[in-house]
Amino acid sequence: MDFKVANQDIEEMNELEAQQFYEENETITIEDSDRTNINRQPNETLVMVTQQKLGKDNVWMLPVEPWSKEETLRECAERALISHCGTDVGAAFISNGPSGFYKYKFPKDARENSLVGAKLFIYNAYLPRVFIK
Repeated sequence: MDFKVANQDIEEMNELEAQQFYEENETITIEDSDRTNINRQPNETLVMVTQQKLGKDNVWMLPVEPWSKEETLRECAERALISHCGTDVGAAFISNGPSGFYKYKFPKDARENSLVGAKLFIYNAYLPRVFIK
């Protein structure tokens, strides 16, 4: 016998299989209250912020380094990650181009010469995490 399967049935089977996969692989760590643990919520996206001195204040912000003309933007992002977090992080950048940017103006009293503002280029990176059950 030759049976025909509707596309809707195939989609439903695939969705069911994907749901079972996610349920089997979903893990939650014991230390959910520890916000510094990168394994806290393994199925959520992480945003890395570091404490940096900005003027007289210490603020939490993305790892930032000034770009120099002899390097690419990705090399600058890699240098920023290494200088703020060290070489043991183990993050791998996903692409050569930035995934986005943030443009802002400096306060009028902080502007130097003709420098009005800056652009912050944002890169995505993959950080392997340990799944704990």
